[in-house]
Amino acid sequence: CCQERSWLAGQQPHLVEYVPQAVPFKTLVQWPPYFNHPFYSILPILAYPAFVFYDLLAGFNAPPAYVMSARETKKNFPQLEAPLYSAVYCEAMHNDARTGTAIALTAAMKGATIANYVEMTGFVHGGPDGATATGVTCVDKLTGEQFVVKAKAIVLATGPFLDSVRRMEDPGADKAVAAAAGCHIVLPGYFTPGGMGFCELRNSRGATMYFLPWLGNTVVGSTDKKCDATSSPHVTEDEIQYLVNEAASCLSSDIRLRRSDVISAWQGWRPLYRDPNAPPDAPVSRHHAIGHDEHTGVSFICGGKWSTYRAMAEELIDKVVAFKGAPLAHAKPCVSKEIKLLGGDGFHSLLHVQLVQAYNVSTEVAKHLCHAYGTAAFHVCELAQPSLSGARLQRTVSRAGVPTDGGGHMGRRISPSYPYIEAEVLYACRHELAVSVKDMLTTRMRLAFLNSEAAKQAIPRVAALMAE
Repeated sequence: CCQERSWLAGQQPHLVEYVPQAVPFKTLVQWPPYFNHPFYSILPILAYPAFVFYDLLAGFNAPPAYVMSARETKKNFPQLEAPLYSAVYCEAMHNDARTGTAIALTAAMKGATIANYVEMTGFVHGGPDGATATGVTCVDKLTGEQFVVKAKAIVLATGPFLDSVRRMEDPGADKAVAAAAGCHIVLPGYFTPGGMGFCELRNSRGATMYFLPWLGNTVVGSTDKKCDATSSPHVTEDEIQYLVNEAASCLSSDIRLRRSDVISAWQGWRPLYRDPNAPPDAPVSRHHAIGHDEHTGVSFICGGKWSTYRAMAEELIDKVVAFKGAPLAHAKPCVSKEIKLLGGDGFHSLLHVQLVQAYNVSTEVAKHLCHAYGTAAFHVCELAQPSLSGARLQRTVSRAGVPTDGGGHMGRRISPSYPYIEAEVLYACRHELAVSVKDMLTTRMRLAFLNSEAAKQAIPRVAALMAE
């Protein structure tokens, strides 16, 4: 995990960056203990050495862990009450919508066939005994067209929906997924000043609360509820209020966290692997598992996390090749560790300056575009229009001889408070398979996850752009 995290941050810096996260402590011995285990009562003493060991596992590629005194902690986090000290470590953070899109498009560039809004509806069988899965039946959810995809190997990589797909073939299949729903709320950025996150390891209910800076706002979470996964889940008001109350209990009385401070909320599922042969009360694994059906020849993968996605894929393909034998004997060794995802080639830390100079976009927009698209940001800017309606961005020169633009920039914003621009909508429609407003506001840009009201206000304009 640590090594793959270092690979992501090193090989894909346009998508992944390190963010410091502080763990503040009020005492050197905590009771009741953290995580309800006596050993962790002395975690305040062990935290910094533990974080240094964490850095060691990652090959010391991340910014090093360090200690903040009570004064430094209070200076960085005035919203916290009476900290004794803080142990700080750096964790990799990304915009998962952009990473997922980059993976899919890079695969397509390397020869993969990818499909959008296509649902698998069943298996096609063949082979000597008629039991081997030789393909899948599909339906285009936009047109209703049904078709068959034939394959030498079939892999189910469907996350928390694995069990429902497996039961298309075997209605009595044992559950292999113990899906855990996690809710998050989004607060204004001033709850994590300075771009540094923090966590309370034991709130009033004994759970861990994270406050993380993300795309200019603050993400707080999370809950952990065992339930089956559904598409487009709804976060209940009770869950939002629970997170508001628990987050408020972690903060100083000088700052008041209100329900009205919540500007968005969402729910997702962790596809935790559950051994079907284990006792009902056995703990679930946060690691991934790979399996094969000897009868049908179908393989599956379950569990894991974003930071290990590449290593999971490599292990999966290696095992599928070994399982299938001769039909896949032509497969060559994995090379994904050497591949930069779309937008990574040529990326550097000053790319946003080049965008500002070449296209006269604002610095905020330029930084956003660089970390969303990498070097593909230049293609986005080629589609940009002046931010001021009817403005002519012919640069003038001030009395001091400095070029100016009179306050106008290229790139009309979709929402005045966020750096997303209209050119991104055009780019996503032409190059990223976006076909609906929901695609655009959720899985190409994260506006709906950052601020639901801003996303609602942007719908008419986004729809008009997509219709052009």
